[in-house]
Amino acid sequence: MNKNKKLPQNSKSKSFSFKKISVLIGLIGVIIATIVGGSQIIQQVRQHREIKREVKILLEVGDRFAEHFKLNKAIEAYQKALELDENNIDTHRRIITAMQQKLYLEIEPFPMVNDILSRVYHVQALDLHLKNDFKLLLEEARLLIYNDNLHDALSVLERALKVAPDEPEVLALLGFVRALTSPKDRIEGLDLLVQAIESQPHKALYHFYLAQALEHAQDDAESIREYYQAAKLATGNDIRSHKLHNKAIKKLDNIFMRFFRKDGALSSHLEIAIDELALIYGYLIVEFEKLPSKFRSLAESRTGYMAKLYYELGDYERADRGIQKTFEYWHITYKDTIKSWKACTKKIPWIELHIKILQEGGLDPNTLTDARNYLKSYYNEKKRREEAEKYRKILEVLRHGTYGQRYKVGLKVLNRKSDEGVLVLHVFERYPFAKAGVRKGDSILEFAHRKVRRFYDIERVLVEFKIGDNIPVKVKRGSEVMLLTLIIE
Repeated sequence: MNKNKKLPQNSKSKSFSFKKISVLIGLIGVIIATIVGGSQIIQQVRQHREIKREVKILLEVGDRFAEHFKLNKAIEAYQKALELDENNIDTHRRIITAMQQKLYLEIEPFPMVNDILSRVYHVQALDLHLKNDFKLLLEEARLLIYNDNLHDALSVLERALKVAPDEPEVLALLGFVRALTSPKDRIEGLDLLVQAIESQPHKALYHFYLAQALEHAQDDAESIREYYQAAKLATGNDIRSHKLHNKAIKKLDNIFMRFFRKDGALSSHLEIAIDELALIYGYLIVEFEKLPSKFRSLAESRTGYMAKLYYELGDYERADRGIQKTFEYWHITYKDTIKSWKACTKKIPWIELHIKILQEGGLDPNTLTDARNYLKSYYNEKKRREEAEKYRKILEVLRHGTYGQRYKVGLKVLNRKSDEGVLVLHVFERYPFAKAGVRKGDSILEFAHRKVRRFYDIERVLVEFKIGDNIPVKVKRGSEVMLLTLIIE
């Protein structure tokens, strides 16, 4: 057979046609694949853009809620954004900030500190560069401080200082923690706080930190001044400012009340001029009345202490108004009848102060007279009640067990008041009344020459005698009146 024999012309044409078709089919397949793939990519891009758009909207919604301190709503919006993009760092950071604010502002439900810390560490793990982000480090430090873990907070803040050595927030928080954790670092900590305040002098929080550090160092005068500055600067309309203002006022009040309760004075213990003290304390009282009711106990004493300061300043009219306001809280006037001297005991020093104010200031002589009369009636009532209390205690001793056993008098009488003496119900043998000749059925008319109307009259006289003394006893037996002698044993 001849191998070189040529194929027919029509066979060549068929083979060429099949090749062309195959190439064409392959080309069509590539085109189709490209179209399908491109469509999927376009769809993914669109989907990605849509997610980003939704995340952006949710973050904006959350931010609006956060601006108005509706933090539960803000966190809810941020969580929805996180469901769409679980690794979105901005979302995580917003949640951390909102959860921290809930803690500080005491908004329920309270988040757990460790839960917030775990979010901080998760964000740092998502981007290793964020381990040195000073804002995240500050968040971490604040949480550790809130958890009273000051030493760990100190090491975190030292790292933050290396990253942002001139950042006021870092300086203030680091200075605060240093001043609280180590006496040897206290001066350096206070210096850092001063640097932060010099950088931002109107930042109320920095003054509050400094005040706390100074109070911890027992520098009460300077801490009063800084709490005063913090309260005056924290005058914003947001909840954070209100809370800081109220905390500064409460801190101020605690220091003042500590000194007032100690000895009722300030000028001898605080190195602050009396006029400056009056200025600060006057501001405190005005702001204190604006606080929630749970902080307003003992408000009457504060106006009285203000009156003391005005009295020391020689401003008798203001001092008088302060005392009058104190009495308004107590709902008393000098013309009230004193029913219980014990209930009035705490008020007497204020009344004595008021008498000094009225007398030295030459104010309202009628009120001065009323105040003196009130004081006189108080001491008379006190003396009378103290005498009554004294005999009541004697009565309790005498009535412990058998009648007369304490003084060995051996007598039991009818416990009823009578102008014809007390009726003897029983006389114990071998006791003084029996030895004196007193018998059952006798009426004791006088004891030590004092008229007897009830058994209390006998008990009251007994305490004036000692063992071995002779006491004359007048008794009536039937129609006969006899004078007997009782010997105390």
